[in-house]
Amino acid sequence: MDNDWEYLVTWTQHGHSLLVDHKEDMADFTTGLTFLEVGSDRGEGSTKVLAELALSLGMKFVTVDMDDAVSDKVRPVVEAVHPEFMAICAKGEDYILTLPDNSIAVAYLDAYDTMPPDRMLPADMAQPYSRLGGWKNHEAWRMHLIASMALDFKLVPGGLLCFDDTWRKNGVWASRSKGYMALPWLLVNGYREVAYVDGSILLRKWRPK
Repeated sequence: MDNDWEYLVTWTQHGHSLLVDHKEDMADFTTGLTFLEVGSDRGEGSTKVLAELALSLGMKFVTVDMDDAVSDKVRPVVEAVHPEFMAICAKGEDYILTLPDNSIAVAYLDAYDTMPPDRMLPADMAQPYSRLGGWKNHEAWRMHLIASMALDFKLVPGGLLCFDDTWRKNGVWASRSKGYMALPWLLVNGYREVAYVDGSILLRKWRPK
C-alpha cells in the first residue's frame, strides 16, 4: 500500500463537477432513467448540482444517505428542483439492491469517508458511523466495492459511474481513495475509464455496439 504521498492529495475537480462537464456523454440514453447519488451533500453542493443535471436530461433523481439529519437537510433542496425527486435515508449499498435491474443511467458514489491511516475523522463526521461499529478506512473501501457490485446489475449498458475522493499515482490507487477496492474490480469487469482528474474518476459500463 503506497501511503508516502497520501498527505499530498488534492482535488483538481470533485466528481459532481466532472459529471457536469461530461453531460454530453449522457444525453443519448438517459431520459426516463434514474440518476443516483450515494452520499448526499455535506457542503460541496453536489446534490443540488446533480439534481439540476438530472432534470436537464429528463431523468429521475434520488440521493441516498445513511444519516437522517443529512437526508432531512437535502430533501427540500431536491424537491425544489423537482417535486418528485427524492432524498432517502438508508445505507447506499442496501438501497441499491431494492432498485429494478437496468434502471440507473448515472451513479455517483461519494459515501463512507476515508482519511490517512494515522488520522481520525472529526467528531461531527465520525458520529454517524457509530451505528456501524465506528469509522474505519477498510469499511469505506468495502462499502464502495459492495455498492459497485450491486450497481452492476442496476446500471444500464453504457451507463456512467463516478467516484469522488479518488486518486492515482503511477497507476496505483491511493489507499485513501473511496474506490480503492472497487475500481480494480470494475476495471476488469467491463468498465472503461472516461475521465480521471485528481480527486475523481468517471467510468462507463460496457455496452454492445
